[in-house]
Amino acid sequence: MTGSAMDGEALNAARLANQLVRGSRLTWAEVLQPDRAVIDAANALLAENRSLVDENERLRKSSGPALPAVWATPYDDNEKIDTALAWTGVLNAWEREFTVSLADRKRLTIKQRARLDQLISKIARIARARGL
Repeated sequence: MTGSAMDGEALNAARLANQLVRGSRLTWAEVLQPDRAVIDAANALLAENRSLVDENERLRKSSGPALPAVWATPYDDNEKIDTALAWTGVLNAWEREFTVSLADRKRLTIKQRARLDQLISKIARIARARGL
């Protein structure tokens, strides 16, 4: 409010700020002087953040199986299983185990087919997000 075009508002804001400073038993010099420990801590956190971002990027590039470069909508159960197996890099551990277990089945139950359809929907969303 100290930047208000209305002089009364700006003066009132300055008075309230002054009351806050005095109420905290500080001087304006103490309020405006940067705290070296805080600045050093912030710089350390920024450096750690940069390091973690770099490590995350390195791990992202080196982890997991390569994903297919194209997306084709599967239509029957066998195509869906093959597609899910090709995209296991985006599935969690349970989903991977489930998908692998389906590869040996000749027929799927209604529940298995529904869960496979959910996985294919998930994979399709990921493929779309990757621009495929």
